[in-house]
Amino acid sequence: MKNQIVVPAAGESVTEADIVSWYKNDGDFVEMDEPLLELETDKASMDLNAETSGTLHITVNEGTVKVGDIIGEIDSDGSAPTPAPESTSTPTAPEVPAATETSAPTQNASKPFPSPAAKVILEELNVSSASISGTGKDGRITKADVLEQAKAPKQEKEASPATKESPTPTPGSRETERVPMTRIRKTIMNRLVTTQK
Repeated sequence: MKNQIVVPAAGESVTEADIVSWYKNDGDFVEMDEPLLELETDKASMDLNAETSGTLHITVNEGTVKVGDIIGEIDSDGSAPTPAPESTSTPTAPEVPAATETSAPTQNASKPFPSPAAKVILEELNVSSASISGTGKDGRITKADVLEQAKAPKQEKEASPATKESPTPTPGSRETERVPMTRIRKTIMNRLVTTQK
């Protein structure tokens, strides 16, 4: 049986949303209530969870989608991957899959997993997530962690010439950094502009 993944209504005036990123890949097996992707509307950012267990088939990878659009489906006829129990009972041939399966969670545990918003910024800045320590749930790297890490090297580089030239910092000096606006910020900006008219 195939269950469709539909973009939910997030509010009365919300008609569309942006797919920030998928947490799973096409063809992956997902469990019920497992987060599948992050959606961002004019008002909020939210995770969309799997309504059933099965094999994920993604039809829309990214971009703007409307409420009610079908962006994928979960084939609940697909059974869960079973190499893990078999590999523990037969130590000869399936040792290689067992090693890869057991190493995957340990890598996730040792390497912090970036949130979708943090992942976008990491890609824009071309920075590796390995050098950032996450402060989110289960060591997850948040957007704030990435921004702090991005500012730290700049501050160190700028601090050293400043100390050589003048020991006291210039009052009122500020750094400006251009960051692409999210859908929520665009909405806030538009509403502020209309209220000023």
